[in-house]
Amino acid sequence: MNLGSLATIASLRPPNLVHIVCDTGTYETTGGQATHTAGAADLAAIGRGAGPSHVESAADLDQFERAARQSLAEPGPWLLVAKMEGTATTAKVPRRPIYDKYRFMEAIGSL
Repeated sequence: MNLGSLATIASLRPPNLVHIVCDTGTYETTGGQATHTAGAADLAAIGRGAGPSHVESAADLDQFERAARQSLAEPGPWLLVAKMEGTATTAKVPRRPIYDKYRFMEAIGSL
């Protein structure tokens, strides 16, 4: 998800869309570095500013289940932000990000 897609969703207002963000506060696939949501950034507040019909943030399973049931019963679009713990076994990717950039550029250059 990015802010542009969230604003587009809010503009188009699809009534059957429920966008769920699982927020662990880390980039788990690249070694567990903290994201801005581990600090002061609040995805639900940012989402409200983008304009979906409904935005809910859930800090535990009960809150998430309640919000999920509500999102299925009422027209959207909905943004559900599920705060959760990340995995403790996240291993750091054994590559440097600059190499991923060049691999990506090479791949799209062959299209």
